[in-house]
Amino acid sequence: MKIWPFFLHKKVRTCPLACLNFFISKKRPSFHSRFTLPTELFGLVKYFLRFLPSLVILVTFLTDRFSKEWIQRILILGESVPVLHFFNLTYLKNTGIAFGMGQNRNEIFIFASSAILFFLVILLRSWDRSNTVGVRDKISLALVIGGAVGNLYDRIAYGSVVDFLDFYAGSYHWPSFNVADSAICAGAFLLAVFSWKKGGSPVVPL
Repeated sequence: MKIWPFFLHKKVRTCPLACLNFFISKKRPSFHSRFTLPTELFGLVKYFLRFLPSLVILVTFLTDRFSKEWIQRILILGESVPVLHFFNLTYLKNTGIAFGMGQNRNEIFIFASSAILFFLVILLRSWDRSNTVGVRDKISLALVIGGAVGNLYDRIAYGSVVDFLDFYAGSYHWPSFNVADSAICAGAFLLAVFSWKKGGSPVVPL
């Protein structure tokens, strides 16, 4: 279309609405047809989402390991370093479960953690084979599994779990915890929220 001859058109010069009608009447590709993603890209996204829970497990485990190794390098056992007015980095070893509960029962917790972890992995695999469970539920469960693997590794390798996140208010200190504990709690919380929004438990195809 040439711009200058168009504006010399008699209808355009005599009626402004004719200009709008001229553009509307032209056949142009729709927004959807111009920006439709290729089928191959959708297949790639679907493939990525399939393995996303496994990636979440790996990232959670590695983040937990690196954070614990870092704390053990910069602090000695029992040392505490103030960071904020409500948060310290405190290097502790925990033979109990999350948040320091159930001390000196490491062997029992190794067995219990292994059994629970086995069940959670089977559950995630069953969800992966199902089309009724969403990706967000799988990712939430993957956070729980990643955190459980991180703490189980500590129990088997060192006989205790490294805790270092110390939040407090005044003289009250919340029991110290770590990245794995945070992932477990976050994943369990998200699963509960998503289940509540759906009005029930996620479908567990067996």
